[in-house]
Amino acid sequence: MDYLKGHVTASAPALVVICRYLATHPQGVEEAELRSALQPHVPAKSQGTRSDGGVFVASLRVGQDLEIIQPQEVSRNRRRWAVSESLQEEIERDTSPGAQIVRSLVLRRLGARAATAIEAGHPPPDLGLALTWFLMQNPLAPFSVTWGDGPEAAFKDGWKGDHPPVDNAEQWRSFMRWARSLGLAVRADFGRQKSVLIADPTRAIEIVLSEMPSRLLADEWFRHLHSLLPVLGDSRLVSALPQVSGSVEEVPLPVVLAMRKLERMGKLRLVASDDSRNAVALRLARGDRRIGEVHIPEALA
Repeated sequence: MDYLKGHVTASAPALVVICRYLATHPQGVEEAELRSALQPHVPAKSQGTRSDGGVFVASLRVGQDLEIIQPQEVSRNRRRWAVSESLQEEIERDTSPGAQIVRSLVLRRLGARAATAIEAGHPPPDLGLALTWFLMQNPLAPFSVTWGDGPEAAFKDGWKGDHPPVDNAEQWRSFMRWARSLGLAVRADFGRQKSVLIADPTRAIEIVLSEMPSRLLADEWFRHLHSLLPVLGDSRLVSALPQVSGSVEEVPLPVVLAMRKLERMGKLRLVASDDSRNAVALRLARGDRRIGEVHIPEALA
């Protein structure tokens, strides 16, 4: 299922609101009641003229496709929604600011959904593919937030004759909302002249550090990271891209940037190594670093 092309008004914040509400009602909530209860928080209609029913309905459909929420038929014209049973406890106990754990769950499910589709020989969701491509780009050369001022040409050049996962201004705005909400990008404003979107997955990686091994060889550490967050460079998703800079084995520049930022924040330690067997090269503008292990402080592990 395509999210940007078919459900462009869906958003991570709306899906978080829906999930949190449903988690407090394990027995499920009828759709009309759910819409009414969340009306102040999730607009029932978008500002556009699309026929997907607006933010609420579009976000429901995305949550269903990611198997985070599931519908239960009550009657022919009535439907009840509930959080997937396996995720009920995790979502219910998330009291983190901004529901960071639920947002991370959405990101994980999106990456896993894309990877599974590719393995099965099916097209992955456009959002998963677009995020993976975006996170292969140079964060030191950010994208303008204005579609026609760079992003349009970048997507068209990247996909050549094929249809890119993002191909108009409305989809680009939706993509930016998802990327920022899922902790994969930040917006920088330079006065009134220009605003840019920078690929920076620092927040997304920081959220999952508690689930990463406290000490692991570098190449194994990144494989574990990709198993949690495939959009950060999982080989299955990268191989589905028509054109990327560098090789599949290289750590994408935005991920390198995030790792260095997290090291400066004291969230992890990158241990240098000359041993090429398990070492990973972190390449950025100011030079390479070869690391052999990644350590996470005990207080975070």
